[in-house]
Amino acid sequence: MPNIADYSCDDFRKWTVAIVNWKSLDWLNWQIKSLYEFNNPINFELIIFDGMFPKSELVELEFLCEPYKSFKNIKLLSWSTGDEKQSDFGSGNSIYHGSEHGDELTEILKIANSQYFLSNDPDYFWMIKDHLNFLEKFFIAGYGSVGAVNNYFDFVSIWAGAYRTEDIKGLSAAATWVTCSDCKKRFLVQGQDTGWQFRLKTQALPKFLFPQMIFNLPFKGPWSYPFDGGYNFYKAYHYEKLPIGLHFFRGQYPIEQTTAPLPDEWKIARQSYGKYFYDQCLNSDFNYKSCYIQPVG
Repeated sequence: MPNIADYSCDDFRKWTVAIVNWKSLDWLNWQIKSLYEFNNPINFELIIFDGMFPKSELVELEFLCEPYKSFKNIKLLSWSTGDEKQSDFGSGNSIYHGSEHGDELTEILKIANSQYFLSNDPDYFWMIKDHLNFLEKFFIAGYGSVGAVNNYFDFVSIWAGAYRTEDIKGLSAAATWVTCSDCKKRFLVQGQDTGWQFRLKTQALPKFLFPQMIFNLPFKGPWSYPFDGGYNFYKAYHYEKLPIGLHFFRGQYPIEQTTAPLPDEWKIARQSYGKYFYDQCLNSDFNYKSCYIQPVG
C-alpha cells in the first residue's frame, strides 16, 4: 500500500483533481496556486501521487501544499519501500516515461471521494478561471466524459480528462506493457495506453472533446519546437475558438536523460511558463456561467 499524507477531512467533494508528480515541482508550484485561487476549494479534493521512487519528493510537495492545508482537502501519496514499485524511468526498461503513471492514477482513484474525477497532468495548464465549474456543465448536459482530445483514439485524453467517478471506480488506469525477450525492454501494447480501461468503460457514453488549435507562446524555453525528436512539443486546446488549455508533452525534460537532474535553464523556463499560464487565468474574462452547453439528445 502507498504511504498517504492526509490533510483532508474526508468530506465527499464534487471533484477529485488527480495529479501524478514526476520531476514536476516547478510545474506544480503554479498548478496548485492556480487551482486554489481560480476555483472554489470547497468543491474539490486534491490528490497528488509522488512518483519519484525511490528518491521521494514528498517533503517538497508538502511544502508546496502548506499554504492550502487549512482547506482540509489535500492527500499526498507515495510508494513505500515495501511496494517495490521501482520506476522504470530511465532504467532502459521503458521507452516511455509514463510506464508507472497509470498505476499511480489507479491508487488515486481508489481513494477518490467525489462526484467527478479529473486527471490533470502537471504540465497541462488551464487558461480560464473556474475550469472545474466549466467542466461540470458538460456532465449536467448529459455527457459522460469531457476533456482535451486524444487524436489517436478520438477520445478524452488522460492528461486532461474528466469523468463521473462512479463510472470509472474500480478500474485500472495502467497501460499494458510487454517485455521483449531479446532486448529486455518494455513496450506499450497498441491501444492499451494509460487510461484505456476508462475509455472502454465509457465509450458508449456521449463525450465532449476540446479540439486542438494553433497557439503561439510569447517566448521560447530551452526546447525545440514544434518538436524535438518527437518528444518535446506542446498542443493547445480550445472551446469555441477560445484557448482554454495547453499541454507541454512529456513534461519538457530530456527523454534520453530521465534520471539526470533538470538543467537550471529548464527549471527557469518551467517557472516562467507556469507564471504565464497563471496570468492567463488571472486576466481571463471567460465566465463559465454564460456558457450554454447543448443538452445531449
